[in-house]
Amino acid sequence: MIPVKLTQVEELMAGAFGFERTMKAKLNGFEDRSFQKLNFADKIARDVEACGAEIAVAKYLGLDDFKPDNEAFKNFADIGFNIEVKWTKWKEGSLILDDRQRENDVAILVTGNMPNLYVCGWTPVSMARRPSRRRSDGCYWIGQADLFPMSDFLRSKYGNAQA
Repeated sequence: MIPVKLTQVEELMAGAFGFERTMKAKLNGFEDRSFQKLNFADKIARDVEACGAEIAVAKYLGLDDFKPDNEAFKNFADIGFNIEVKWTKWKEGSLILDDRQRENDVAILVTGNMPNLYVCGWTPVSMARRPSRRRSDGCYWIGQADLFPMSDFLRSKYGNAQA
């Protein structure tokens, strides 16, 4: 786990983009397909933390001018052209994927709560979708022990995903 501490400015950016993301989803009638089935206020909090996770990964990758995208939803990557950031508040939590994630993307797990986040590891989405990892709700759960270390990411063929 690589600790990444967000600045106050980064937290405020996550707050603004997360709130906007929740509002756009509500106004456009997007169904909440999450397991939690959160109320509106909790969805805002989740989306704010998820935006913080995207900022943390971009910060780790050295992308100083990164801003979360609220137009992409599941059609485009969170960062660059194929990095999907997945967040959970549970420090020992798993990376959870479903069939909406794009096959050619790379998923990076971030845990914790702002401002103290942890970039835990990564895996190609195509490798993560194994029948043995599929749960009854249709999601794939990948434990942190099964993720590639972040130190290998930039040296991998996926390391140019930030371009």
